[in-house]
Amino acid sequence: MATSDSTVMSAAERDTYRPTAALLAVVAAALTIAAVGLYIGPVRFLRNGGAPWVDFLPATFGFWDTHPLSSHLLLAFQSTEQIAQGHAYTSYSPFWLLLLYAFLKPLHWLGIPYDRGQVALCLPQLAVILLLLGTHLRHFRSRGLIPFATPEHFRLVVGALAVAGVVSAPTFWIPFFRFNPEQYFFLPALAFCHFAAADYRGTLDARTGFAALLAIALLAPLFTPFATLSWLVLWELRSPPRSQLGRSRIRWLGVITVIGILVFLLPRAIVHLTEFSGSGSGFRFRSGLDGSQQYFSSMIQAVLTPSYAPGRPWHVFQWPVAALVAIGAGAAVSREQAARMLRQLFICCTPVLWTVIVFPQWVSIHPYFFDFHFAFGAAFCLAFWMQQPELNGWVAAPAIRLAVLMTCAALLVTNLIDLARSAY
Repeated sequence: MATSDSTVMSAAERDTYRPTAALLAVVAAALTIAAVGLYIGPVRFLRNGGAPWVDFLPATFGFWDTHPLSSHLLLAFQSTEQIAQGHAYTSYSPFWLLLLYAFLKPLHWLGIPYDRGQVALCLPQLAVILLLLGTHLRHFRSRGLIPFATPEHFRLVVGALAVAGVVSAPTFWIPFFRFNPEQYFFLPALAFCHFAAADYRGTLDARTGFAALLAIALLAPLFTPFATLSWLVLWELRSPPRSQLGRSRIRWLGVITVIGILVFLLPRAIVHLTEFSGSGSGFRFRSGLDGSQQYFSSMIQAVLTPSYAPGRPWHVFQWPVAALVAIGAGAAVSREQAARMLRQLFICCTPVLWTVIVFPQWVSIHPYFFDFHFAFGAAFCLAFWMQQPELNGWVAAPAIRLAVLMTCAALLVTNLIDLARSAY
């Protein structure tokens, strides 16, 4: 029986669609595993009456709801006590606060108080992570049904474990449920993971990159100078010729930097138009240039043994160690390939490295803000490398397959254990 062209898909077309189907299967399996981890940990914590320890968003948005705009001008407040004392917190961008308010207000209308609804802020940020994964993990392929029958199938299984390691990261989930749901520190980490993956493939687009940098300037302005300087050094100063296009891009980097600085200073300017006084830690305190050793002794100590130990209720360094081991294994096959992998990992970690250099005291006191950077970048790189065809040699030998499988399983189970422990 003849069949019309509209109902028949050619072999080439089917091959085109397979990567998407395979990626959906990988992400679906990863999300299922992550859901199990959330159920045995953070969800149980909420069901037992737990809530984030800070009163930041409930105090801020509660005040916004009961007072006219002219009395607060989109300022933030650390607690109801700080409001009573006349102190406004000046370290958050008004644009970021507006985004959070726009997400939480409908939940508040449905009867969910801000102190309970704020944990849902993890969902839009998870959507950004899934967008990142969907953008850069599009090359998983499947040509059969029997797992482990081919290296491609093995890569799918291991890829699912690696992606599950990304989306089940305790350093992502637990801070929303126990610490600071309003934090914006994931933004530069995800932006530079995108930059690093596109740089690896040679597809980094300045327009998309500048859009991400502008988002950082508006929502996480503290990171803007580090982000724009890193872009300048990594991608604008590589070529000696000063073309008109190159000069234009450098000017745009300057504009974005100025925007970030102005947004960072905006709350400090607004506070003078209200009855409140500004509050927040200063540069000398956060950088350690005040000379105090109360909260940290060195950059290394700030990273390895933060002064606020309860702020790190998870394991974090197994991910960068695993990534470095993978790079070492790649070097045994190709030094050029290993150099590309190391460059990608370095770019992913650029924001947190700047933070450790400039604000080591901040890292020591608030590890729950910055551990995500250390773990996520490495976990993302591992998942990214699993799908690269030039790394097929990794799964050529049965012993290597088993070692890779066991490593991915160990990393994932460590995540699940940390999530389970967060219930208590």
